[in-house]
Amino acid sequence: MQIVRFTIFLCACLWGISIPAADVVVEMHQEEEEAELRYRVGVIDAATRTVDWGEVGAHDDGRFPSVAVDGEIVVEVHQSHQGTNLWYKVGKVDAVTKSIRWGAGRKFDGGQYPMVALDGRVVVEVHQSHVGTNLWYHVGIVDTAADSIIWGDSGKYDGGRFPSVALSDGMVVEVHQSEEDERLWYNVGAVDTTVKSIAWGDAQVYDGGQTPSVDMDDGVVVEMHESIGGLRLWFNVGVLDVERKIVDWGEAMEFDRGLAPNVALDNGIVMEAHQAHNSSDLWYHVGSVDPEAKTVSWGTGWNYGEGILPAVSVSIRQRPADFDGSGQVDFADFLLFAKAFGSEAGDVDFETRFDLDGDGRIGFNDFIRFAREFGT
Repeated sequence: MQIVRFTIFLCACLWGISIPAADVVVEMHQEEEEAELRYRVGVIDAATRTVDWGEVGAHDDGRFPSVAVDGEIVVEVHQSHQGTNLWYKVGKVDAVTKSIRWGAGRKFDGGQYPMVALDGRVVVEVHQSHVGTNLWYHVGIVDTAADSIIWGDSGKYDGGRFPSVALSDGMVVEVHQSEEDERLWYNVGAVDTTVKSIAWGDAQVYDGGQTPSVDMDDGVVVEMHESIGGLRLWFNVGVLDVERKIVDWGEAMEFDRGLAPNVALDNGIVMEAHQAHNSSDLWYHVGSVDPEAKTVSWGTGWNYGEGILPAVSVSIRQRPADFDGSGQVDFADFLLFAKAFGSEAGDVDFETRFDLDGDGRIGFNDFIRFAREFGT
């Protein structure tokens, strides 16, 4: 009876101080018939694996957009609407209004098919040369006060087509299609922000296909591509080996039909967007990654608009209170927490995962932290 009363008490407190926050996705695409770029902001519901989208906003003239978001910071790169100049913008996301306050567009290089990744304020950009199939990269640091990026010099790192890049904890994974056929390659590198350069490992073949896309978080890598010959979409999940600069890939898995897939990963939540195989309809899936099984559990596919060449990036808050790993802090997590409440290090019911403030005791401060995550 004492446990029941205690649980009721915690429940009453929980509903009063829970402060949900947003898991944000930023999407960009090109208009089907014009070299014009559009964007939108959405909030992900991990439980239903859906996105609550905001209004579509005009962005700029251009082609081949790529976008990266981390917290409130968003960076976008694209190729000019005519020619091969490369441009970027820095913005700030407002999850409440589902909008972005963009800074001015700035030219930073020449080339084709730019792709960008962001971790904190560190930016890595890759692109194909404006003539030929040399692949180049930049490392930069975001200056949020000036809505700009302090770029390092460009560096050639490989040859190929349609590069994509992921960045996490100072490590980079890059994927691209080979120069003359449909082999897919990857490179792993370590970022040196002091000199704004990357120490690359050896290029490795990992699959066959077209137009690959990659993202990474906490050593887990998710890659997506069109099949050889196109129209079918496949994904790979891998685990990064930092010391050897390789990725231990799982088996490739087919999951849908479509064109130009783009994948995003953060804190275990995966999102992909692609163009329909026979129209300009745009579709997305939200899923959760299983690093041990090297697979993704995908939700239902949803049509969310029209356009071509979609790009997505997600910023998912860490959830230390997601004790059962469901992707949501809910009543099941509360019951686990309530059972351990009041215990101390050395007690039978004590587990470190419930000690959210790390003081060796599961007390009211831990409950406050749990309550702030509840419902997210």
